[in-house]
Order: sequence, then C-alpha cells, then structure tokens
Amino acid sequence: MKTLIVGLLALCSLSTMGSSVRFVRSLSFSGVRYLSVVDDGTRLDDLYDRFNALCLNSDVKASDVNVKKVNNTWCVLVGDKVLVSVTKADAKVHNSSAQKLAEKWASTVAKNVEEVKPLR
Repeated sequence: MKTLIVGLLALCSLSTMGSSVRFVRSLSFSGVRYLSVVDDGTRLDDLYDRFNALCLNSDVKASDVNVKKVNNTWCVLVGDKVLVSVTKADAKVHNSSAQKLAEKWASTVAKNVEEVKPLR
C-alpha cells in the first residue's frame, strides 16, 4: 500500500512538471471592471500600464476604441495602439471566440473610457 501511494505521488508530480501557474485577474478602475485576463504574473501589471497611458487622457473618446486583428491575434485598440490582445487561454476561460471576447472587452472600455479621470 505504501508503495502504491508513493508511486501515485510521483506520477502526480510528473504530470505537473513544466506547467505554469495562471490566474484570471481583472482590470478595474474607478469601480468598473473592464476585463479579465489569464495572467501568468506580469500581464495584468503591463495591462494597467497600457490602460493608464492610453485611457487616462482627456482626449480619448468611445469612438477611439476598436477591435482589430494584429499579427493574427484579436486585439482591443485605443486609437492605433494595442490596449490588450486576446490569448487562446483568455478565450477558453471565457468560453468564447477570441474575436467575440475582444468585441466584448472593447464595448466595456468604450462605454466607460470618457468617464475615466486620472488621479491628480
């Protein structure tokens, strides 16, 4: 019995080798949750940096937010700059196609972007 348990533990540890830990984390600002991405540790931080640079600008309008395929990946753009790209993992977690998820995220950003005010 002891050998069986040790063998099962070894098998379990082998099956998880090489896998990375991923979390679903949300981009929220001023009480609004804009989108949730699969994050391996730095993606959400990078997304917050891009959101701050692109969206915390008083000249940004809802019409500036759009969806486009960039390098064969569906993305949400603000003007001509990529805010976020939809990964296969994002689409899987949200049970959606990448294009539909990008459209959903863009809609949420567009609805709220004109109300976002930078902290001063």
